[in-house]
Amino acid sequence: MTVLGTTPAGAATAAGCGATGSDYANNALSFEDTASNGMKWSVASGSNCIGLDVLYYSDNEVEYELGSFYGSESKYTVQTGDNIAITVDGLQYTEELTGG
Repeated sequence: MTVLGTTPAGAATAAGCGATGSDYANNALSFEDTASNGMKWSVASGSNCIGLDVLYYSDNEVEYELGSFYGSESKYTVQTGDNIAITVDGLQYTEELTGG
Protein backbone atom coordinates (compact mmCIF):
# COMPACT_ATOMS: atom_id res chain seq x y z
CA MET A 1 0.00 0.00 0.00
CA THR A 2 1.43 3.39 -0.94
CA VAL A 3 0.34 6.74 0.47
CA LEU A 4 1.76 10.25 0.34
CA GLY A 5 3.39 11.59 3.46
CA THR A 6 6.56 12.20 5.38
CA THR A 7 8.69 9.93 7.50
CA PRO A 8 6.52 8.80 10.44
CA ALA A 9 7.46 10.91 13.45
CA GLY A 10 6.40 8.44 16.16
CA ALA A 11 8.75 5.83 17.50
CA ALA A 12 8.06 2.34 16.17
CA THR A 13 7.52 -0.48 18.65
CA ALA A 14 7.06 -4.18 17.89
CA ALA A 15 3.43 -5.12 17.23
CA GLY A 16 3.80 -8.18 19.46
CA CYS A 17 2.53 -11.78 19.34
CA GLY A 18 5.62 -12.82 17.36
CA ALA A 19 4.23 -11.09 14.25
CA THR A 20 6.06 -8.80 11.88
CA GLY A 21 5.13 -5.14 11.83
CA SER A 22 5.39 -2.17 14.13
CA ASP A 23 3.00 0.10 16.00
CA TYR A 24 3.40 3.88 15.86
CA ALA A 25 2.43 6.28 18.64
CA ASN A 26 0.48 9.53 18.34
CA ASN A 27 -1.09 8.86 14.90
CA ALA A 28 2.32 8.85 13.26
CA LEU A 29 1.25 5.99 10.97
CA SER A 30 -1.90 3.87 11.06
CA PHE A 31 -4.42 1.97 8.99
CA GLU A 32 -8.05 1.62 10.06
CA ASP A 33 -10.86 -0.41 8.55
CA THR A 34 -14.10 1.36 9.46
CA ALA A 35 -16.26 -1.36 7.94
CA SER A 36 -19.95 -0.72 7.69
CA ASN A 37 -20.64 -4.30 8.84
CA GLY A 38 -19.48 -3.45 12.38
CA MET A 39 -16.12 -5.24 12.06
CA LYS A 40 -14.07 -2.09 12.71
CA TRP A 41 -10.35 -2.65 13.41
CA SER A 42 -7.10 -0.72 13.22
CA VAL A 43 -3.43 -1.42 12.66
CA ALA A 44 -0.35 0.12 14.28
CA SER A 45 -2.22 1.58 17.21
CA GLY A 46 -1.34 -1.18 19.68
CA SER A 47 -4.87 -2.59 19.79
CA ASN A 48 -3.89 -5.89 18.10
CA CYS A 49 -0.81 -7.71 16.83
CA ILE A 50 -0.94 -6.74 13.15
CA GLY A 51 1.39 -3.74 12.89
CA LEU A 52 2.77 -2.16 9.73
CA ASP A 53 5.95 -3.05 7.84
CA VAL A 54 7.31 0.16 6.28
CA LEU A 55 8.95 -0.70 2.95
CA TYR A 56 9.86 2.80 1.79
CA TYR A 57 9.34 6.38 2.83
CA SER A 58 10.26 9.80 1.54
CA ASP A 59 8.89 13.32 1.90
CA ASN A 60 6.26 12.47 -0.74
CA GLU A 61 5.46 8.80 -0.27
CA VAL A 62 5.10 6.08 2.35
CA GLU A 63 4.85 2.47 1.20
CA TYR A 64 3.97 -0.24 3.71
CA GLU A 65 2.44 -3.68 4.12
CA LEU A 66 0.19 -4.98 6.84
CA GLY A 67 2.12 -7.15 9.31
CA SER A 68 2.06 -10.95 9.31
CA PHE A 69 -0.85 -11.20 11.78
CA TYR A 70 -3.16 -9.67 9.11
CA GLY A 71 -5.88 -12.17 8.23
CA SER A 72 -5.15 -14.41 11.21
CA GLU A 73 -8.74 -13.84 12.33
CA SER A 74 -11.60 -13.23 9.90
CA LYS A 75 -12.36 -9.87 11.50
CA TYR A 76 -8.86 -8.65 10.52
CA THR A 77 -9.46 -8.57 6.77
CA VAL A 78 -10.38 -5.84 4.31
CA GLN A 79 -13.43 -6.45 2.14
CA THR A 80 -14.85 -4.70 -0.91
CA GLY A 81 -17.12 -1.92 0.34
CA ASP A 82 -15.14 -1.32 3.53
CA ASN A 83 -14.06 2.21 4.29
CA ILE A 84 -10.42 2.61 5.21
CA ALA A 85 -8.61 5.48 6.88
CA ILE A 86 -4.85 5.91 6.53
CA THR A 87 -3.07 8.33 8.86
CA VAL A 88 0.46 9.67 8.36
CA ASP A 89 1.75 12.14 10.94
CA GLY A 90 -1.78 13.03 12.02
CA LEU A 91 -3.10 13.64 8.49
CA GLN A 92 -5.86 11.26 7.47
CA TYR A 93 -6.96 9.97 4.06
CA THR A 94 -10.19 7.97 3.72
CA GLU A 95 -11.47 5.84 0.87
CA GLU A 96 -14.13 3.20 0.19
CA LEU A 97 -12.64 0.07 -1.34
CA THR A 98 -14.22 -1.03 -4.58
CA GLY A 99 -13.83 -4.32 -6.41
CA GLY A 100 -12.30 -4.92 -9.76
